[in-house]
Amino acid sequence: MQFPITLILFCIMASVSYGVFSSQLRVQRSAVDCPQDSAVCPKITCDSKALGFCVDKQELLNLKVDINSVHLMDRRCQGKVDNDKVCIDWATGENVCGTWLELTNTHVIYKNIVFLPPDPAYVIYREEYRYNVSCSYPLDLITSLSTVLYPIIVIISIPVDGYGEFQVGMAVYKDAFQTVHNTDVVLSTHEMLYVEVSIYNDNNDEFKLVMKNCYATPRDNANDFVKYYIIKDGCANTNDKTIRIHKNGESSKGQFEVQMFKFIGDYSRVYLHCEVYLCHKTKSCKPDCTGTRALNELPEAIGSLRLGPIDRSGRNMFNSSALLIMYL
Repeated sequence: MQFPITLILFCIMASVSYGVFSSQLRVQRSAVDCPQDSAVCPKITCDSKALGFCVDKQELLNLKVDINSVHLMDRRCQGKVDNDKVCIDWATGENVCGTWLELTNTHVIYKNIVFLPPDPAYVIYREEYRYNVSCSYPLDLITSLSTVLYPIIVIISIPVDGYGEFQVGMAVYKDAFQTVHNTDVVLSTHEMLYVEVSIYNDNNDEFKLVMKNCYATPRDNANDFVKYYIIKDGCANTNDKTIRIHKNGESSKGQFEVQMFKFIGDYSRVYLHCEVYLCHKTKSCKPDCTGTRALNELPEAIGSLRLGPIDRSGRNMFNSSALLIMYL
């Protein structure tokens, strides 16, 4: 199912099934769209920081569950009774509360089991309930920015039950990644442009950010036929000796610098675009730019971050170079 993406939104699919265990019965049901005959309808939340499982307290009492003993694979991770709900939240990451992960070429999937033990007040029981919870995080980041107002892009997150978000943005620095621009950016074509792309809320450092393609266009269109590549397939454009990649596939940040330029022709603006890929830390993420391994073997980055516009002005002030201003 496709969900609309607003500004920077990294959708994360969640799923849950539950088993009723007895000597004669084992039933698996999907609880994403809770069927009418489902005794319990939990709500699953996934984001880059935590996973969550929440269910109505009365539903568990009807099943004769000990609501004070709900736990995950690691029994130390206990649920909490909060008014009319029983909820359990735990941080994302392998081995956290017994969580395990499955890694594919396109997704990382975190899995755990919520145990709903029987209430000992009833002396005997015939059924034990367990919920298999999983959150699937796509590794291809789909991002699109319609407007840039500040040098550090404002991140907008839209929480949806059963879905989560990664937040990624792009920033411009005054110098070698020490000071972020907080006013209008004024650069001549003799100066260097320092750009950083970052995952803002991967607190467990599960992923490394790979800048697959970063390029400039003269118009607000990532598919513009006029295009200048700064990074292609993870590696610097070898025809431009001013390009230097500082970080790529090594951490949650990607960094590069390039000498400012303008497009030939009647163009007054420059837009920067970066296609990024989130690589799990268990994989080899740093691009090999020796020519022995092509980055295009990785899954496609199917969206792009955009930074701009950068407007050209002040041509009367500079005879040999253009003055470029980024309007914030």
